[in-house]
This record gives sequence, C-alpha cells and structure tokens, in this order.
Amino acid sequence: MSTNGTVALSMNELVSALALCGYSEIANQILNDATLVENEEEEKRFIREVEQLLHQKGYLDVTRESLLVSGLENLIHLLVQSREKVRCVDVKKRHVLLLHRVHDSKTLVQHVKGNEHSFSFHDPQKGFLNLLGHFFASNPRRKKPEDILPME
Repeated sequence: MSTNGTVALSMNELVSALALCGYSEIANQILNDATLVENEEEEKRFIREVEQLLHQKGYLDVTRESLLVSGLENLIHLLVQSREKVRCVDVKKRHVLLLHRVHDSKTLVQHVKGNEHSFSFHDPQKGFLNLLGHFFASNPRRKKPEDILPME
C-alpha cells in the first residue's frame, strides 16, 4: 500500500480486486462494458497479468482468503458498500471524481484519469470546496477556491 495514503489501481487491477473480494457481478459488468476480455484465452492471460501487477505493487497476500492485503480488501468493500455517492466530471480533461460517503467522519475519494483509479480518504469536516476547486481548476488565473463565495 502507498505511504502517502493513496492507492492507485489500473482498471484491470480494480476489476481483479473486485472479483477477489466477492464482487464478481460488478467485475464482470466492468469487463463487459470495457470489452477488456473477449474469450477464455484472453481471460486467462488477463488474470495472470493482473495477478503479477498486484503482486509487484505489494497488494497480494496469499495467506488471506481474498488473496489481497487487508487494506486493499477493506477499501474495495467500502467502495462497493457505500450508498451515498457524488460524481463530478471534468469533460475537458476527461477525468471523473467520485465521493463515496463512508461515515460522517470519512469520505472515500476516487479519482479516475483514463484507465487509472486513485483512492484516498477525505475528512468531510474540512469541507469539499478545496477538493472540488482543485479537481475543476484548469486555469491557474481563475479564482482560488478560498476566493469563491459559498452558496446560501
């Protein structure tokens, strides 16, 4: 796991982690939507390659039932089980920011850039203005998030 509190996964790694945690239906839906695998031979190759990538990143633990380190397994469960979500899309950059409310004191932040998903936690008590301002900022000459008046 990352030392800076961020977990980065490719779409393929995310699909595999979902399947290993028991969310095969979600994993299959992503596989089908993205047409990542078209036949059984490709599926076997996909599994081997992704397993190797997860191992290189230190996310595999063969002593556990899911084969994933506990931190990644817990993150996947939080991701899937969160019921309140907000989705923000930056059309120009083709980035997506998903905020998954985990608890009153914790929000799981998922930032999707192309094929890469990064996950971190945010304290909702700090508000979301800076987080959203940073996500949507495309021009450094624009107003800073702290200069924007809150809506009433």
